[in-house]
Amino acid sequence: MNELYDVRGSLEVLATRLAAEQCSLGASAETLRVILEEAETAVANDGALLSATNSRFHAEILRLSDNQLLQDLMAPILGRVNRLFYIVPESNQVNFHHEHAQLYRAISSGQADLAAALAFAHVEHSRRDTLPIVQSLLDEAQTPQPRGARLMVRRTP
Repeated sequence: MNELYDVRGSLEVLATRLAAEQCSLGASAETLRVILEEAETAVANDGALLSATNSRFHAEILRLSDNQLLQDLMAPILGRVNRLFYIVPESNQVNFHHEHAQLYRAISSGQADLAAALAFAHVEHSRRDTLPIVQSLLDEAQTPQPRGARLMVRRTP
């Protein structure tokens, strides 16, 4: 899992920097803004939608980078990262959403260095928050269940 975050940290930082550079040259970050607005409505009441908008936000940064090789390299990485969005508690997703808003402001204003720094911090925050959750789920899955525990069904008379 750490390897995923190591690679993600490098490639997402690059994608974010390139996206900001594209915006400084006149590209529009309008789609990022729209995704953020959708996420804002999801923050209050829809964890699944928030996870989906987080996934779309990262994919849009990648598209905005206008680098096809980077997009090709990131496709399997984003697939793995997107699965993580659905196991992270909503409170963490809300924090990630606020970081996305900062990323949007830096990208849309063409501040490549700031965008890259924020992207690196975002990936590291995700690593810090997500790895313990994943480890806990793995530990739980590996804990032996009492014989027949999975077959126990509560019967009503």
